[in-house]
Amino acid sequence: MKVSVPSSLEIGGATYAIRVEDELELLRNNHVGETRHLELEIVLSTEGAPDRRSHTFLHECLHAIDEEYCDSKAMTEDGTDAVASGLLQVLKQLGIELVLEDTHAVPRGRKERGTSCQRKVERQAAV
Repeated sequence: MKVSVPSSLEIGGATYAIRVEDELELLRNNHVGETRHLELEIVLSTEGAPDRRSHTFLHECLHAIDEEYCDSKAMTEDGTDAVASGLLQVLKQLGIELVLEDTHAVPRGRKERGTSCQRKVERQAAV
C-alpha cells in the first residue's frame, strides 16, 4: 500500500512543514535531509532512490520527535539512523511504501514559512 507523505505533520503539538528543497542547499551542509526545529520544517533532498528518501524522511521525523518530546537529548545521530532503518523495514513488511511527492518542492530562495522562534518560545512557556 502506497502512503503519500503529507505536506505537514503534527509532532508533539508542533506542526512541521515537510518540503523538498534544491539539493545544492542541503549538499552545501553535506546533508540529504534536515530537521529545522526553529522553523518547524523537515527538509528533504530532491535526489535519491525512493528507499533512501523514505529512510531520510523517517530519520528526520525521529529528530523532530526527539526535539519535541525529549528536548533533543534521547537519541544520537547513529541511534536515529538505526531506528529509521528499523522502522523502514517494519513498514515494508507491513506492505507500506512511503511516497514523497515532489509537489512539496519549494523554489530555491523561497521558504513556505517565516521563522518560528517566537512560536517555539510561546510553546515552551505554555508547558
